[in-house]
Amino acid sequence: MVAQFPPGDEIMHILWGKKYADELAKIFRHTFATGESYATSHRAELRADRGVVEHYQWRVDRITLPDGSFGVVCYFRDASLKTFLHSQDSKRTLAGRICYNAKYRHTPIPNRVGHYWNPNA
Repeated sequence: MVAQFPPGDEIMHILWGKKYADELAKIFRHTFATGESYATSHRAELRADRGVVEHYQWRVDRITLPDGSFGVVCYFRDASLKTFLHSQDSKRTLAGRICYNAKYRHTPIPNRVGHYWNPNA
């Protein structure tokens, strides 16, 4: 995501609760004003628009745009699966979901050598 400030905080307040959206706006504005990057290795927050907790790794950097003005770029990675895999009972639950998807959603499961197992075949 690339933004020139001030873009308004509307998007952040649509995606996140007020407290976190305000915190994000403050971080983005600080990076925009100072050029000081910000990074976090893990953050879990409730998505206001989806009603679920999502886990992210992300960073914000100031960049120079082609016209010479500044902008802010945010790189992010969804860490929800990584967090899930490290949680208790995750392997059993994940295996169950994979088998369910394979059987009822007709999604073949790849094995280690690139072949697929299809329980519906």
